[in-house]
Amino acid sequence: MKRLIFGSSLKQNSVIGGKGRVKSKAEKVSGAVEGQSYFSKSVEELKKVTFPGRQETIQTSIWTVLFVLLFAIVLSLLDVIFKYVMFWLV
Repeated sequence: MKRLIFGSSLKQNSVIGGKGRVKSKAEKVSGAVEGQSYFSKSVEELKKVTFPGRQETIQTSIWTVLFVLLFAIVLSLLDVIFKYVMFWLV
């Protein structure tokens, strides 16, 4: 990697954050192989994934809805309390 010095002119093969350099044909082929390798490894990992069953999905959904409702009630109560406190202060 070339260093850039103030006042020096930029050449086409100077490296600025990894840009500005022309890749050779071997580097382009290597990048394509890495891309194929990435996707084939991703497919292999996705084959290992196990999804939850119907019962577990229903239970998790119910707990999520209950938690959201409880949180909404708590926030509403705090809102009412702070409203009355502010009314009393002013």
